[in-house]
Amino acid sequence: MSELEKRIFRPALWAGVYLFASPVYLVLWTLRLRRLLRGYGIVRQGTISCPHCGFANALNRLATCNRCHAIEYGSLLFCSFCRQVSRSIQCHGCGVTLRIFPGLWR
Repeated sequence: MSELEKRIFRPALWAGVYLFASPVYLVLWTLRLRRLLRGYGIVRQGTISCPHCGFANALNRLATCNRCHAIEYGSLLFCSFCRQVSRSIQCHGCGVTLRIFPGLWR
């Protein structure tokens, strides 16, 4: 294979790979967007019900940050001191971990 053929064949091959993989990426992106919108819907409600005990957990209350251990009134999902974003909280009724944005970031 000559140098010219390699310069043409290799980019064409990669373009074909990306063309065939694009539907897979579109499906994965759609699933990720759906999970994200579900999480935002939960956050907008202000409470999340525990599937185990049925307790309605408020997302805005006195919270302690897991990273910097600051205690403040506000969201359980965001620390205004160190800017940590939490993806899960502990149920106030039974102590089970509740994921707000499940499987969004791995």
